[in-house]
Amino acid sequence: MTKATDLRDSKKSASSTESGILISVVTVCRNAQDTIEMTLQSVAAQVNSSELVEHIVIDGASEDDTLEIVKRFSGVRWISEPDNGISDAFNKGLKRSVGEYVLYLNADDYLYDQNVLSDVATYIASSNKPDWVVGDVVEAKDDEFIVPQRRYPPS
Repeated sequence: MTKATDLRDSKKSASSTESGILISVVTVCRNAQDTIEMTLQSVAAQVNSSELVEHIVIDGASEDDTLEIVKRFSGVRWISEPDNGISDAFNKGLKRSVGEYVLYLNADDYLYDQNVLSDVATYIASSNKPDWVVGDVVEAKDDEFIVPQRRYPPS
């Protein structure tokens, strides 16, 4: 993998995809060395990820190997500095996003399969670009997936 990009050094410009949608995935973390690699892999594995996704990691000055793991993933933009809590970190990620849509993906969560974001982009494009989109959350417990009852119908 190539080196990730320090956010202090660059700003990705919005790109055009087949669906015309760019999704910013923002992952906030601090001392997440045990789980962040799974999160990063799930985003990197997305179909058309280089055109569809910008992945931003906001690290709250981790004291473990979190940042070293992040740096191994190409295309990930990151910043590591102290913050004023998780809301501050979320806001830093939003401020640095260039995507039309933002997905907050925590450092111990991952995307269900490699088509999640392309499916979302297709839905957004075919639904006249709604202001926001809500998806299902699937809980993994003891290596089994528990699919909760849908709380909101697609709209």
